[in-house]
Amino acid sequence: MVQTSYDQDMGVKFPGRYTVSGRGLQSAACADSNNVQFGRVVVFSDNTGKKVSLPYSNQATLVLDGDLVTSNVLAGNVVVNGVTTAYTETFASDHDTTMAALAVELAAIDGIASAVVSDANNRTITLVPDASTDVYFSSGAVTAGAGQAGVTLANTCTSTIAGVAVHSEKMPDASGVVEYINAQDVVPFLTNGQVDIVTDDALDVSDTIYFRFYQESAADEKRGMIGAADGLGADSAPSTSLALGASKAKDSTAAAGTATITVNIP
Repeated sequence: MVQTSYDQDMGVKFPGRYTVSGRGLQSAACADSNNVQFGRVVVFSDNTGKKVSLPYSNQATLVLDGDLVTSNVLAGNVVVNGVTTAYTETFASDHDTTMAALAVELAAIDGIASAVVSDANNRTITLVPDASTDVYFSSGAVTAGAGQAGVTLANTCTSTIAGVAVHSEKMPDASGVVEYINAQDVVPFLTNGQVDIVTDDALDVSDTIYFRFYQESAADEKRGMIGAADGLGADSAPSTSLALGASKAKDSTAAAGTATITVNIP
């Protein structure tokens, strides 16, 4: 008798190879100045659902647990696209005035689209960077004065997950790179089915899958790649990843390998 079915995928794995389920393949314009590579998680870059980009650390927050007081100095560093800039603000007049002045200082940094004092007590500053740009606070503390408020720093990707960019027949550019080009190409992405994608660390079928929204240096640490929670440093500072809900690995994969995962994006 001839075997007609197999328990495992016998095909050659490569980033962006996919098997679609139902109407699980969609497309949108490439709106990423860094272009989009095959087999990367992509997010909607605006609220129209017509443009996608790679995920970025597109929001950073600094939160105080109390008001600033006379002689306080609030200082630290913010990193925008890998460039570190120091910020410092000395208490002036009152808490609200000092926080407003810090927001103005931060908004003036190259690559920051907005810096807003964003809660009812004027104790939170929220940064949003330019498109295709990363931002995070790497440090922040209050010193001097009669008392010092505590500082909590956080960063995240607030964009809506679109799916995983899939492979298609494309000519390489002059450098031999094959990718979807900003403001020129349409990106086909998978929302339901199976797709191959490079994993940051060893991945087992029981692992929750995370996708990277902050890029680091190694070949398997680029934005839009995946891994397990412990491998992607989901709790590190800055945060680097978010859960890719309702997705699982089809089989175990070694670190820096190409995993086949199921995708089920609502």
